[in-house]
Amino acid sequence: MEFLINHFEEQQKKHSKHKTLLALLNTAWYLFSKYYSLIDESGAYITAALLHPERRHKWLYNQ
Repeated sequence: MEFLINHFEEQQKKHSKHKTLLALLNTAWYLFSKYYSLIDESGAYITAALLHPERRHKWLYNQ
């Protein structure tokens, strides 16, 4: 998911002078962040993270 966050940030910088496109990017960012914040509340995501060997360590370390 980090690559999506980086992509949004890069595109906002790249298109900072194009008001219409920037407004669309900001709307997309708002919706992305809204649903991204729900991931931590999902039992399915936590289960999948714990079952995946590489992500298990990262998820447990971050909690």
